[in-house]
Amino acid sequence: MSARENSPLGLFVMGSCRVHRPVASLTAGEVSYLTGGMGGYTHTVKEAIQRLAFLQGGATWPDNLTKFILGSERVPAWVQQMVDDLQMADALVVEVSSGKEVRLEDTYLQLNYLSSLLVNQLGGAGKSWWSELLRFGKPSDEVIGAALEAASAAGFGANAMAVIEGAEASRATRESLRDDIRNLAVMADRPIVLVTHVDIGKIEAGELKGRSQFVSLVEQAAEGIPGV
Repeated sequence: MSARENSPLGLFVMGSCRVHRPVASLTAGEVSYLTGGMGGYTHTVKEAIQRLAFLQGGATWPDNLTKFILGSERVPAWVQQMVDDLQMADALVVEVSSGKEVRLEDTYLQLNYLSSLLVNQLGGAGKSWWSELLRFGKPSDEVIGAALEAASAAGFGANAMAVIEGAEASRATRESLRDDIRNLAVMADRPIVLVTHVDIGKIEAGELKGRSQFVSLVEQAAEGIPGV
């Protein structure tokens, strides 16, 4: 039950269907599923920090990047409901299912939206740009040039061009994850439940093995942090 007498435990959820659906299915009356819907994906701690800071009124991002963060051209109307729900929450449920971080200057972009709304529209040039971005942190000038040509031919404007030219990628380490989780806990000022992948540790297939390693990385990074 909530700290508020006779009220269900209020859970504010940030993530994807991986966390929203299970929380939404919990027994009504015991748990209050706040957020009123998915409200834009987040998969990394960096994205969660950015989203929480935004909802707390302490951070913004350039308007031209909104669709690569929230999946829409403008800040949607549901954001105000999320602000209200956050204030009522007893705890946060936060998805941490990826250590891949893509940013443009100080703004973190959501990989699913970036992939579906930009990369997948650019054919082979987009795939090459995406592959080099995630592998090397920054594509080569030649690959960036080809992606810019493809984006221009596809009718993309300056917003997409800025992302293609300036985006950088990195992978979270145990140390960076620990710092980010600690910062998130301080910002939240209430208990946090971190949800990552189901651990399928004995399967050696590359992607599943990588997921198992990431689960361990998150567990190690979060160990001992108060409230997490």
